[in-house]
Amino acid sequence: MHPSLRLSLLAALVALPLSAQGPSSPGRSLEVLRDVPVFIAMDAAGTPVVATPPGGGKPVVGLFLRRGTANGFLANLRRQRPDLARQVVIRPASLGNTLRLFGAGRQVEYAYVPDPEEVAAATRVLAAQGKPTELPGTPVFMAKAADGGYLTFTQNGRTVVPGFLSLRELESFRARYQQSPGAGQVTVEVSTLEVLVHLLDTSADPLLAELDIVPASRAVEEARP
Repeated sequence: MHPSLRLSLLAALVALPLSAQGPSSPGRSLEVLRDVPVFIAMDAAGTPVVATPPGGGKPVVGLFLRRGTANGFLANLRRQRPDLARQVVIRPASLGNTLRLFGAGRQVEYAYVPDPEEVAAATRVLAAQGKPTELPGTPVFMAKAADGGYLTFTQNGRTVVPGFLSLRELESFRARYQQSPGAGQVTVEVSTLEVLVHLLDTSADPLLAELDIVPASRAVEEARP
């Protein structure tokens, strides 16, 4: 890839609300994230575009959680460097498969680019709970019952603890639960995708065997051909 394209992409990525960057070391998270779509800037050959820091270091790939944010990145690049932007397209991919690729001997770091609407929603939830509103990552919303346990559902005979990438969809899940007899209060817990992926790959906590990351339905629709 042309060096000027790398630098232009780096500048554009830095201007976005990136989550924490880090090397990929996927484990169980690959399975959990397999059905989560991301949108990646790629060159004409279908290779993910990387941004190489001017001072050196590992190249960085931006993983956009929504197509609209990725399209905004590309639109900005077209305004700034139309000649370079012609080489770039946005393509959907499986997050789990992407992390598997990054972990296959490649010296690549990645940066999630979360949906700005979900970041704003997470900030509102944290503020209402009197908690610090600085969110160091991509928000994941989980429903917690009054007894401290997480709400679950059953899928194919398996108990699932859902972590939603969309607050709206968590609210729908909570509303259905609270229609059931004896349902108590349910609070929203805000975690981050980065923390949960790390725990999935490093912790033996039995709860994590039940955790699934539920992609935003809008992102799933956007990833369809």
